[in-house]
Amino acid sequence: KFRLFRDILNVLIISEVTMNADILYTFENGARYFRCPICKGKVALKKQSLVCANNHSFDIAKQGYINYIMGKKQFKNYDKESFESRKAILDKGFYSHILENLIGIIEGLSKCTSILDVGCGEGYYARNIVEATDKDVIAFDISKDSVQLAARSDSTHGVAWFVGDLSQLPIKD
Repeated sequence: KFRLFRDILNVLIISEVTMNADILYTFENGARYFRCPICKGKVALKKQSLVCANNHSFDIAKQGYINYIMGKKQFKNYDKESFESRKAILDKGFYSHILENLIGIIEGLSKCTSILDVGCGEGYYARNIVEATDKDVIAFDISKDSVQLAARSDSTHGVAWFVGDLSQLPIKD
């Protein structure tokens, strides 16, 4: 089912600016969970953007994320360098015991079909959860640098990555 959808997307976007079909599928799935942060309306995937009925459009960046923060500056000391350092520490396994326990808890949630990682940082937990479980994973952080790093590091394109203000997440009710 997923492969057929991905193959159809690949054919449909051949004449467009090509984007990985897995990334587009992830955001098609993500549209089930989100609303427009401006008008609160329903969003749908149109080409390479999530768009509402009022034509508020949120493009999928080539790195594979959507930025829901409009015109806000990023905090100092919450930058690319700090997230790259954190990623290096996490990738060496210093926190793998926490990840293993978290995955064990998630696997025990049989009725749960999706996981929201709020404050995902460089995406270590979200990436590993999507690889280890059958859950949809949606990840937010207020730092564009961290989400860019997370999306670039997501070789499976299994996580829907968003830059967003945690106090104003555009989640459907």
